[in-house]
Amino acid sequence: RLIGKGISRIGKPLDDINKAIENGSYDIIFKFAEPGDIPVGERVFDVFAEQQLVIDDLDVRLARDGNHHSSLVRGVNNIEVSDGKLDIHFKPSAGQPILSALIVRK
Repeated sequence: RLIGKGISRIGKPLDDINKAIENGSYDIIFKFAEPGDIPVGERVFDVFAEQQLVIDDLDVRLARDGNHHSSLVRGVNNIEVSDGKLDIHFKPSAGQPILSALIVRK
């Protein structure tokens, strides 16, 4: 089930995601694409799902093949939702977080 697509917001902080969803265990696929040719270290952030750190110090440019047109996919498994709401939080340490798409599967 796709619950977010194209939710990067260049020049504006990326909002947290709080989506009503059935309780249960979910796999989440995060898709990232750097919109510009920025140097390594310009955009670094953590990703939390249900208050758990699931991606630590992500630098999209560093994690890819060096081509700024490449995309990056990261998946996390078994995220437990128990309050009827999927909560995803982005915490920057440099620049602003970015997200191109989000796929959630039960």
